[in-house]
Amino acid sequence: MDLIHFIKVLLRRKLLLIVLPSIAVIITYLLVKNLPDVYKSSAQLSTGITDETKLSLTTEGQAIQQFDIQNKFGNLIELMNSKKVVDLVGYKLLRHDLTSSPPFREPSKLMQTLNQEAKNNVIRILNEKIDSMASLTNAIEDERGIIALLESMKYDYSALYNKLKINREGTSDFIKIEFESENPDLSAYVVNEEVTEFIRYYKQLTAVKSDATINFFADLSEQKKKELDEKVDELKRYKMANGVINLYEQTKSLVDQKAELEIAREEENKKIPALQEAIKLINNKFTNKDKLYYEANSRTYNARIVELKDKIKRLTDDLITQGYTNQALKDEIEATKKQLEVEIVSGADDFLLDPNTSKNELVTRRIGYEVDLEIARYSTKSMDKELARLDAQVQSYAPKEAEIAAYEREIQVASDVYLMVLNRLNLSRFDTMNLGNSLKQTEYGEPANKPEASKKMLTVILAGVVSLLMTVILIFVIEYLDQTIKSPAHFLKLTNIELLGTLNRLKKSQINLRELFSDRELDGDSELFKQLLRSLRFEILKKLNGKRIILVTSTEKGAGKSLIISCLAYSLALINKRVLLIDTNFSHPSLTSSFNASPVFEEYLEETLPADKVISRTTMGNIDIAGSKGGSYSPDEIGGIDNLNKKIHELAKGYDIVFMEGAALNKYSDSKELSNISDAVISVFSANNVIEESDKNSIEILNSMDPKFIGAILNNLSTEYIEEIYGDFYKKRSWARRVTKSIIKRNLSKKKLKDTSVS
Repeated sequence: MDLIHFIKVLLRRKLLLIVLPSIAVIITYLLVKNLPDVYKSSAQLSTGITDETKLSLTTEGQAIQQFDIQNKFGNLIELMNSKKVVDLVGYKLLRHDLTSSPPFREPSKLMQTLNQEAKNNVIRILNEKIDSMASLTNAIEDERGIIALLESMKYDYSALYNKLKINREGTSDFIKIEFESENPDLSAYVVNEEVTEFIRYYKQLTAVKSDATINFFADLSEQKKKELDEKVDELKRYKMANGVINLYEQTKSLVDQKAELEIAREEENKKIPALQEAIKLINNKFTNKDKLYYEANSRTYNARIVELKDKIKRLTDDLITQGYTNQALKDEIEATKKQLEVEIVSGADDFLLDPNTSKNELVTRRIGYEVDLEIARYSTKSMDKELARLDAQVQSYAPKEAEIAAYEREIQVASDVYLMVLNRLNLSRFDTMNLGNSLKQTEYGEPANKPEASKKMLTVILAGVVSLLMTVILIFVIEYLDQTIKSPAHFLKLTNIELLGTLNRLKKSQINLRELFSDRELDGDSELFKQLLRSLRFEILKKLNGKRIILVTSTEKGAGKSLIISCLAYSLALINKRVLLIDTNFSHPSLTSSFNASPVFEEYLEETLPADKVISRTTMGNIDIAGSKGGSYSPDEIGGIDNLNKKIHELAKGYDIVFMEGAALNKYSDSKELSNISDAVISVFSANNVIEESDKNSIEILNSMDPKFIGAILNNLSTEYIEEIYGDFYKKRSWARRVTKSIIKRNLSKKKLKDTSVS
């Protein structure tokens, strides 16, 4: 459905578009005209959620996430809107009206029935509920009556909640509470008590939660402290049992000792080859005689040198064992070495009395080298033993280190858990100390001096606009669901059948054809019908091209075949065509009844009546009719098709056009049988009908009759749709309708020009 078409539909339904919104506007006006004035009051609550100046135990510099802020504000607003808080406000309102004068509202019928004793009982119960912040229940009879009393005074939860508005003010730290009522004092009282009762309820609610939280974290912290102490004691006992004081320092000390020993051993190892080579070179410079002399005299000093060498070895062993850290031992070793050098030099002086004194220096060097070589070899062996001992000791620390690491990990985990629980405990205690202090009422509600601007007219206008839109939507839905043919374009889209012509819908129940084709002035619909009928006559004559016998049928009954045949016959008679109408619609012989013809066509087919007795003359010149009585039979069942063909052609002699009306194709076979006799077939469709699946089958049958099937006639068209093919025609229209039509036709600059005449 395109826009132009939909606008046309709206114009056709203009009465509906006017009536429904008008009714809605009138009803809305009647409902709102007596509504009382409304007074609004507002209060403001500071939450402290985004206040960065308050004392906090959170980590310095840790920003509050926007999501957390919105979540906290949402929770507070929902709590303020909760039934518990609003009910407490309602209880206070009812108590005020029972105890104060004047009350906020006139007493309801139910309140007027209460005596003083009943009122005192209601006040007592309300005081108990307000003090304990408990709700009334339907399970107790007295409380059930108070609930009914609240509802009668419009102080119940639903009535107050619908007038109460609670919202955060932008991105600030404040919450705004608004209430509207017919009494300015009532509005101010509600917003102030709403804040008061919320803060009181919030403190109670959070106090209960905080106590439970503190108790939980206190017990949990004691448990985690106990677990941590047990882990520390286990590590202590293990270290004492394995002689571990500080495993890291001990291991580091051993590694340092190993490093020093390895360096010292490398130095000693480097000395050995050098000393061996030096001794070898010196030995090569002595003869065998020198060696015998030297060895014979060396026995006297060997004992002293050996004693000093042994002492150096012992001291070296002690120094290696202590990891080269004892400076006293180092000094003693150096002193002993100096003593050894003195002994070697003094021993070497004894060789001066010998003729070989020239080699005395070599002997001294050889003795010194031998001593150094022996000490180096001994030191290397001692160092290897000490390194092996240190390796074994380091390796023995590996399992201890793994065990101690496991203990330390458990202690670290237990410590972290304990600190976390302790931190939560401290935060809970801090929150309890500051409970409710961040919630403060910064603005108090005051009675309004004047009522709010009236919204009555806005409500009425809104009702009209909404009802108009709903009506447009309703029309659209109806039009969308409407599957009738409606227009020629839609017909072509659905059937793909060539249209011979269209006829508009007439509001008259009967058509006077003489008057229709007279010179008298006609109404717009009749004039249009006449012109369309003339166009249809022209198209049919052009298609016939000398053919005479025409079968007029339809897919379903009620399409208007009889009317169209009658009108076409009269229009053809006007141009001096002799027309014969044969009523072959045996299921419904409407032509026979319309022209009061003699129902003798069946007798003629059965050859019991001559041809001149079958034809009935009509009051319209050049038009004759052969009427039938009708019945439950088909043309082929009355003497056969060949006989029917012969009889009809016999009747057609002397006539220019012969019209036969056939029964509906969907339900009867009459038209299929008659198509074998006719020269041309025309199908009639009504714009009020829907093309259903049975119609599609009949359309296929019509197409199979080609070339006899020359086209279709679309009947009962609305004038709005006829303009699509006929163009604009005269019709009395209002100024608004003419402007709308210009917009639809996209001819906004249309001007009326003067006619040009010839002189």
